[in-house]
Amino acid sequence: MAGPRRQRRAGEIGYLPVPTPRGIVRLDDLAGGAAIVRATGLGPTQVHAALSAGDTAVRETVEAAGESFGLAIATLVNILNPDTVRAAGGTLGYPGYWDTALATARTHSLPELWDCCTVDRIKDPELVVARGALRLAAAAADGAGWIEQYV
Repeated sequence: MAGPRRQRRAGEIGYLPVPTPRGIVRLDDLAGGAAIVRATGLGPTQVHAALSAGDTAVRETVEAAGESFGLAIATLVNILNPDTVRAAGGTLGYPGYWDTALATARTHSLPELWDCCTVDRIKDPELVVARGALRLAAAAADGAGWIEQYV
């Protein structure tokens, strides 16, 4: 008798456990938009305004969050050696966040693995689910065996 069928989903890097002086927290608690809002006491629009105005404390908070995200990307690159890492989310739009994340990831990844991996933001993230459904439908129509894990 077969056990329950495992559902497959995209990974959620935000749940990566990270040791800190406060104990183990999720990456989202260090690098997510809500963490930046909590740390600054500002709403997202106010964070953007503060960054535009050159607020050093807000910039440092955003860059620290980007650094945490970059360390997580480096962890993925170093352990999984993927061809591609794609990221999406509103937090990537904070000036300084994505650049800091990329610089940190590059610094802490094995150079040979980093050079073989494309790390980029997802273009049109609102279309990701639709694109995945189209890819799956096309593969099913072509009889691709790999789709069995998703149906």
